[in-house]
Amino acid sequence: MESNGFNTANGQNGKDAYTIEKPDNFRLDSLKLPGSSMLSSSCEDDKQLEKGGSISPNLLKAIEESRISIIVLSRNYASSTWCLDELVKIVEYKNREDQIFPIFYDVEPTAVRKQTTSFGEAFTKHEEFFRDNIEKVQKWRHALKVVANISGWELKDSNESEFIEEIVNVISSKIRTESEILKELVGIESRLEKLKFLMGAGCNDVRMIGIWGMGGLGKTTLARVVYDLISHEFDGSSFLADVKEKYDKEGSVISLQKQLISDLLKLADNNIRNVYDGINMIGRRLRQKKVLLVIDDVAHVEQLRRLAGKRDWFGPGSRIIITTRDEHLLKLHRVEEVFKLEALTYDEAFQLFCLKAFETQKPREEYVHLSQLVVNYAGGLPLALKVLGSFLFGRPVDEWTSTLERLKREPENEILDILQISFDGLKEAEKEIFLDVACFFKGEKRDYVSKILDSCGFEPVIGIGVLIEKSLLTICESDRLWMHDLLLEMGRQIVRRQSPREPGKRSRLWEEADLCHVLSQNTGSEVVEGRILDDYYFLQDKVYLSASPKAFSKMTNLRLLKICGLQLPQGLEHFSNNLRLLDWHGYPWKSLPSNLQLDKTVEFKMCLCSLTKLDLSDCGLGEGAIPSDIGNLLSLNELYLSKNKFVTLPASINSLLNLKNLELEDCKRLQSLPQLPSSINVVTLNGCSSLVTLSGALKLGKSDHTMINCIDSLKLPGNNSFAISMLREYLEAVSDPSHKFSIVVPGSEIPEWFMYQNEGSSITVTRPSYLYNMNKVVGYAICCVFHVSKHSTGTYLWRSYSQVELHCSMDGSNVSHFIRSRGNFGHAGSDHLWLFYLSRQECYNDKWHFESNHFKLSFIEEGLYGRGTDLNVKRYGFHPVYMHEVEELDQATKQWTHFTSYNLYESPHDFVGSNMEVATTSKQSLADNAGTTEASGSGCCDEDEEPPPKRFRQFK
Repeated sequence: MESNGFNTANGQNGKDAYTIEKPDNFRLDSLKLPGSSMLSSSCEDDKQLEKGGSISPNLLKAIEESRISIIVLSRNYASSTWCLDELVKIVEYKNREDQIFPIFYDVEPTAVRKQTTSFGEAFTKHEEFFRDNIEKVQKWRHALKVVANISGWELKDSNESEFIEEIVNVISSKIRTESEILKELVGIESRLEKLKFLMGAGCNDVRMIGIWGMGGLGKTTLARVVYDLISHEFDGSSFLADVKEKYDKEGSVISLQKQLISDLLKLADNNIRNVYDGINMIGRRLRQKKVLLVIDDVAHVEQLRRLAGKRDWFGPGSRIIITTRDEHLLKLHRVEEVFKLEALTYDEAFQLFCLKAFETQKPREEYVHLSQLVVNYAGGLPLALKVLGSFLFGRPVDEWTSTLERLKREPENEILDILQISFDGLKEAEKEIFLDVACFFKGEKRDYVSKILDSCGFEPVIGIGVLIEKSLLTICESDRLWMHDLLLEMGRQIVRRQSPREPGKRSRLWEEADLCHVLSQNTGSEVVEGRILDDYYFLQDKVYLSASPKAFSKMTNLRLLKICGLQLPQGLEHFSNNLRLLDWHGYPWKSLPSNLQLDKTVEFKMCLCSLTKLDLSDCGLGEGAIPSDIGNLLSLNELYLSKNKFVTLPASINSLLNLKNLELEDCKRLQSLPQLPSSINVVTLNGCSSLVTLSGALKLGKSDHTMINCIDSLKLPGNNSFAISMLREYLEAVSDPSHKFSIVVPGSEIPEWFMYQNEGSSITVTRPSYLYNMNKVVGYAICCVFHVSKHSTGTYLWRSYSQVELHCSMDGSNVSHFIRSRGNFGHAGSDHLWLFYLSRQECYNDKWHFESNHFKLSFIEEGLYGRGTDLNVKRYGFHPVYMHEVEELDQATKQWTHFTSYNLYESPHDFVGSNMEVATTSKQSLADNAGTTEASGSGCCDEDEEPPPKRFRQFK
């Protein structure tokens, strides 16, 4: 089989082409490869070439554009200068081992490498003939050494047909056409086109392209496809697979750096001893090479910085493709071209599943519906479709049905293990956020979830952002949190694995069966952090689960609770004080446990229940934290919302038709009130320093007493007519003579309406003129202007707050009427007006004898531990209210501006009072008298509060 003549064959399309050099008696047609065509031309008798003529342009073009070259080396190969010239060009253009395939036909590789035997004889002649161009001969020698060092095929005594078949199979796998690759991958064409567009074919810049998406979407597959299709267009190429896995095992990227150098520079022994050697070598040696580099599954930016740190490490036209689950990593590395890989469409997913499950594009009729269920479950995730399709291949219908049932309880581990890689790389707070969303908050508004998670200390602004960047969360329409169903299942499976057999030892409960088990068997533990079921679940199914009083006692770390329809026949002994979300539809009792602290709660809902008292004081409730449907608490009598951060209250508070007491002390951000229910007896607004209006809020009803306290609410206008107009409104509304009324507002003047006025802290009246018309007097109005000293701190503690009290007493009576407020005034040094009204019946009951010829009223600061100097009464007023005044109020009501507008009409009535005598005394002169009052129980005190003195009447 000796021959010095060689043929060249090449494909007509550069990207599918190959060239072959062969002896004439080698069976060229046997090397015809699928998907390619060959052009053959004989150069055996070309004497011009033998004399040193150049290779034709067409042949050079064929060598350059072909993807691989097959060189058949025989014993007389070196005798042809034409073949040697062609070999030099092949080695020059094909500088990668996977582009040159030598076949040693009846010659040993050693003889070619060392140029001995027939090769040595041929070169002796060449050196003689080309003694004036010995450089040319050296190029031939070098080219033969390069080819001889490449692993190829050696015929020896093998069967030639089998020998050729093996070559054809190997080469065919290397030059598969694009259509052959793509037809095996459903949905790849459109994604490949988008990626190629980002890669910018033909541009001479160095470009980094990121492929980003959740696990199992096919990022590596897409990168491998584009690598296989275009790698021949570069001077060198390298595919660094599974970077995260190798880095986790080895703790560094040294082995990856070595692979990169070996692939791109053909340096088997690259002498990289540490990471920095690798960085220096990559940065220095590749600057002039146009390379294609794929860095697959990158998890940390440092991995990128040590493998492809800068663009100028690589030559013009280079492309670096990075696959990752972390978008932020690409931003850190300044990767500008990012391809976000999406899940398959339903049609694509169905096609891929059928190919795996049936090896066709359509299932048999009895499998159609089951196939649809599986495709819906997989949610367009190629990994899940392949795993499930392969598992179900060849199985009968009943096994398909059983598999689907099992998937509802326990997803395939092969799928979850891939998805969980992203979860395992999260920080602890990010893991908590992910599990909360997976178990409770998928589909909820981002702001709502962030508010709750922030109160848990999870820093959700950055945490949710990280989860989005790592493809574990997405934001859908209306700014709602969303995640792939398989990611949701992964999160829930992580929680189930915390305690496979006992739900009470898992951190989160979301299924009805688990919740019923834990509550009925009382198996909850400190591990439980959240219990949330969909709204009205039990009520819709008319299931009312009962629990013991200790059902929640062990769950001390419970922070999220959303439940409905739970019955507590024997009450509830203990609740977690770590609750951030409390949503209990149909809470069965009138009050919450006395030891419950809701200071950490940011979302509170107790719908359609018999709750009568609700204390949310000092809970940090911001704007919107109080649910808009709080008006559904129809049985509520007392509502305590002091020391919170909201600006307004829900309008539905007006629906609380049984509400008597509303406390809003020290709500520093509160600016206005909605209309309050007419059932209100006591409204406490002390310390609401941002309150600018009560417009439309108060509508006085026919209650037995009404008290309004606005101490230290200094943005309220200091309009004295406001207090007197409130009194008028009250007198118009009531008919029962036993009623009483009190109001405290910022102000420094006694209203002109008051018949008796004077300076000081007490008043003595002798022979009052109204004694002649006592049958026409219905009650008495009393007021004073008091000054809060600059450093008021309170006299004693009440309900754990520093308190200060101002008392009004009458000589001869052991009953004192008083107001109470917290100390530490925010605007100490201000004047306030206290006005209160007592009916004749109330005065009779208290032994306040205004009908006597001589009486004395005194104002004094009072406390359980003595008298202080925080309050100083500056002036006072007293006025008997006649029946005709009340009647005239009824007739004139329509002429007045409503009391809440503040620009209120001052009544011009000219009351009788010229025949009185007034005397004043100082606060000090009343000290002995006031000290003899008896204790009494009156007012609205909690059971655990320090009660006021027994015979005091409190205006709270």
